[in-house]
Amino acid sequence: MLHGLLTNARLESHSSVPNARQRLDRGAMAFCVFAGRELGSIGWVAFSKEAQASLDEPPLPVDYESGEAYRGGVWTSPRYRGLGLHTYGNFKRCQFLVERGAPRWWGLIERGNTVSLRTNLKFAPVIESEGRYLRVLWWKSWKGRPLSPEMERELNAVRRAGGRRRQAEGRGAMAGTSRLSTG
Repeated sequence: MLHGLLTNARLESHSSVPNARQRLDRGAMAFCVFAGRELGSIGWVAFSKEAQASLDEPPLPVDYESGEAYRGGVWTSPRYRGLGLHTYGNFKRCQFLVERGAPRWWGLIERGNTVSLRTNLKFAPVIESEGRYLRVLWWKSWKGRPLSPEMERELNAVRRAGGRRRQAEGRGAMAGTSRLSTG
């Protein structure tokens, strides 16, 4: 439907949604924020392991049987960054998950992605762990561990600075695995 919507509306940004048809066919839900007729931001929600796998993100242990969900695959057009589209889309995804009754939802933030971290901190997540993601060809591995004192300091610095602090280290490492609780 998203591909059809983007194609039928003759939107120029449809090519910026990689694998949209595959993701939708595997059960992922797209949450789009438009600026006029142009796609400004998109984020995905998965309610199954198959849908989560279509997002091509680390294989986190989400308990789909108990109603948990996974959020990820967020992208904002460079043209619209800094205008709050990511925050608005994040709010709408959280609102949908609460209304659907999801007890928790999972997501990842790449270490050093201060903008995404700042946006997610607005929703008071419970950040449980940090980890490493390794991908070699078709093989993926995610190893999580409790937050290190260093990561705790980085999170607190971002909270205090409102996310303005740039983090130079940790490219390629995943950190701040969020297990967000609705209660």
